[in-house]
Amino acid sequence: NDTNMQKLWKNMTGMASLGPAENINYNKIQVPDVLFSGMPCPDWTNLGSENASKGITGHLYADQIEWILTLERRGLKAAVLEQTDNALRQFTNTVIKIMEKLKSQFYVTYAVIPVWRFGDVSNRKRLYIIAISKSAGPHAAKFKFPNGKYNENRHAIGLDIAESVNQVQEKYII
Repeated sequence: NDTNMQKLWKNMTGMASLGPAENINYNKIQVPDVLFSGMPCPDWTNLGSENASKGITGHLYADQIEWILTLERRGLKAAVLEQTDNALRQFTNTVIKIMEKLKSQFYVTYAVIPVWRFGDVSNRKRLYIIAISKSAGPHAAKFKFPNGKYNENRHAIGLDIAESVNQVQEKYII
């Protein structure tokens, strides 16, 4: 339930949960410098409902644009939106509309990234949309995605991603 999820969030991050995204008053919350968003993807995946923004939670991906635009007017400098790459493949027009809305206040760029190149040991590809406020100036339009650390000759292995024991809080050690 939501109460348990909010407790889990606070336990993991040390910060209070603001609750469901659609219930937040974006005119009253503290504005972050950078917003990282990974809205639920089951409605956007080929293994999910494929109902996209008409799905049970899929609408959040499109709805968040209004929230992000509100936060930018209040000082948000950038937003990073992450979603399944299937969103761009199967729902190209919807994703383009989302980016076009953002372009009213942001410089926008996107890429489909095989996350294993950055140390994720899964074989997924993710769509990343980077939106940098136009208030940052025209140099912000020149954003380029970094190259991954890994390639066809060097893949991430467990040792690359494991935390050393002294970095793991005792409450998480069995």
